[in-house]
Amino acid sequence: MGMKTTVPLSVLDLSPIPSGRPASSALHDTVALARAAESFGYQRYWLAEHHNIGSVASSAPMVMIATVAAATSTIRVGSGGIMLPNHAPLAVAESFRVLEGLHPGRIDLGVGRAPGTDQLTAYALRRNRVDAGGDEFPQQFSELLAYVDGFPDDHPFKPLRAIPDDVPLPPLWILGSSLYGGHAAAAFAYATGVGHVLPVTAIPLHALATLVAYSRVHTGVHYPGDVMVGAAVGTAVAQVTTAVLERILSRRQEAGR
Repeated sequence: MGMKTTVPLSVLDLSPIPSGRPASSALHDTVALARAAESFGYQRYWLAEHHNIGSVASSAPMVMIATVAAATSTIRVGSGGIMLPNHAPLAVAESFRVLEGLHPGRIDLGVGRAPGTDQLTAYALRRNRVDAGGDEFPQQFSELLAYVDGFPDDHPFKPLRAIPDDVPLPPLWILGSSLYGGHAAAAFAYATGVGHVLPVTAIPLHALATLVAYSRVHTGVHYPGDVMVGAAVGTAVAQVTTAVLERILSRRQEAGR
């Protein structure tokens, strides 16, 4: 008889808006679902970032992370992810250190390179900084790390600190949601020493290719233990007995029609 393997399960929540109900109701559903997931022993509960999409209410993941973490007690809560080009790295470092200070050992910081929206909305989010069409993720990611590891002596941001600086930045994950993004995330994680890559995809071939790419850049590593794989599914795969979870899942299915 073979060895039994336990696979930890987690939730990535986009806060989908149920048909015929106010958009804000999705936020309350997210909190209720997080509590239910914790009661069933799920390991993580991550909140996505999307803007100007009428079917989802996940426009402020840092606010929702704080809310969900305060409403639960043991489950890890994080971002899946913060779309880094939409934010100043200093603000991200400060916000997630605040979250880590309030909920020590329970926060995850997942970051992505995509805008999480259309080009016009991306421009509205970033117009005071750079062209929304550019790829500034490598520079911003390096800057985010520098608020922890320190800037070079000749860098203009050398005097800056991400307060509170008596707590660590939460564990950092790079998201790769496509074949290109997965390859880039794998290579960048290895180059920066983060070592955490999250391929999130509904296409198994892309997920496999991403894992192969990660394995190739990590010479000699065939089954990296620091990779978390997310699979998007359209139906519930577990039987549950809690009425609140059944009701919320039913609403989520209606919102996805």
